[in-house]
Amino acid sequence: MDGSVSLVRCGEYDLQRVEAAVRQAVDLLGGMQRFVQPGQRVLVKPNLLQASEPAKAIITHPAVVQAVVRLAQEAGGRVLIADNPVVIPMSERGWQSAYEKMGLAALASETGAELNTRIVPQQVSHPAGSLIRVVDTTAFVTESDLVISVCKLKSHSFMRYTGAVKNLFGTVPGATKFGYHAKLQTADHFADMLLDLVTFVRPALTVMDAVVGLDGDGPAAGQPFPIGALLAGTDPLAVDLAALELVGQQPASVPTMAR
Repeated sequence: MDGSVSLVRCGEYDLQRVEAAVRQAVDLLGGMQRFVQPGQRVLVKPNLLQASEPAKAIITHPAVVQAVVRLAQEAGGRVLIADNPVVIPMSERGWQSAYEKMGLAALASETGAELNTRIVPQQVSHPAGSLIRVVDTTAFVTESDLVISVCKLKSHSFMRYTGAVKNLFGTVPGATKFGYHAKLQTADHFADMLLDLVTFVRPALTVMDAVVGLDGDGPAAGQPFPIGALLAGTDPLAVDLAALELVGQQPASVPTMAR
């Protein structure tokens, strides 16, 4: 993976400003046409930890998701927005209510992007994994031609930080996540699993929402804090490294960076 990371200032979630900033960040990497080919099924994978208002900074802001969706569609991609939240009732009504609260229902209406409403667990062999040789994943990953990860910069009570690498844990089916936490009780082992997910999912592009981050007992508790940036890159580890430097954190203190 190319270790280049672009960083563009963006101080608010005004949709036009966000779209301009995301476009600039992706253009600095060669443009969305470098990643998306016409007709491809594109998974846009935000951080949708729980049904939360965007202002709480727990989820990827819908303005950032919409900007990525627009670029992927301009390049000819067919976009599915999907994640594996663990607290959304797995019913059509539950999904719709959650998407409305998160601002994604309006996004889908505006762009025509598809919102995922089904979780189909799969187990897939991953011989290259250092810890996980059989990955628990979801059909929306394996049925996509490429993945664009749209993550959120937040603190994390267990892993200290969650961003590009940790966002890929959302490809593991909802309830299965609890099993991973039960089996991988040390931060180092959990980090090894996350790094195996990087080599399994292999996101073509990562875009990070660092306009407003979450500081405190994350990933769901804490206070929003302004950062004023959007980042993009092809290597999730490189994006995380740049993000940690941006907020003044030592990469060696984050298990996924120290492995």
